Amino acid sequence: MIHFNRHNTRPIALAHGAGGAIDDNFADIAHALRDEFHLFGHNYPGSGDTPADNAPLSIEEQADKLINSALELGYFRFPVFGYSLGTTVAVTAAYRRPDVVAALILLAGFPRADAQATLFSSLYASLAQEGRYKDLAHLLMLAQSPAVLDETTEPNTQVEQLTAQLNPAAQGHVPQMEAVATADVTQLLPHITVPVLVIVAGQDRIVLPESTRELARLLPNSHIVELPEAGHVPTPEESRRIAKGVQGFLASVDAQR
Repeated sequence: MIHFNRHNTRPIALAHGAGGAIDDNFADIAHALRDEFHLFGHNYPGSGDTPADNAPLSIEEQADKLINSALELGYFRFPVFGYSLGTTVAVTAAYRRPDVVAALILLAGFPRADAQATLFSSLYASLAQEGRYKDLAHLLMLAQSPAVLDETTEPNTQVEQLTAQLNPAAQGHVPQMEAVATADVTQLLPHITVPVLVIVAGQDRIVLPESTRELARLLPNSHIVELPEAGHVPTPEESRRIAKGVQGFLASVDAQR
């Protein structure tokens, strides 16, 4: 279990994206929320310090594990924040345990994988399995937003750094990438009645922004926020804006109780 700001008592449970980790996906957001919230989550097999597992990644198992971890920490009503593939974990958690999930925050999510997400995850998995880590690093560089790419001054250096990080860690991400293609929470969405904040990354090169908008449309009680210049991975400044939106959203949820 990974914790941020454990001294706080207001909880937010976290579900990370495919190929990511709790630290990688949420550190900047958690830092911006350091004065108010205790954020926590576990890494899927193959991410962070969690040993890799060649078995298919079960969204339901990850949702149950997250809920049980929160309950063990003494939290009995809490929001869940999902990022990318983690949005399907968050939705599944809310569907399976409506008695404990108080709200959802969904960043760069989708109801089911679109063509862009399917092709990206398939190529990632293939390159990882073949040990083509430098090609995979190039893919990840190209998946950044145009604004971030435009500010890249030493792309070759960044590719080399990414290559070192991916070798051999990316092989442990293969089941996560395969889960992207099969994850589908479309039938669950009409049953999610808690308040939901849906955050759209307008320059996302991994999940089509329209897929995130569709996710919002299919949820009965959603509020959508657009980040027009954001890519799939938010910058530190975008993370601060996301954190501010989360604070406002959860304040409104508390006010409605």
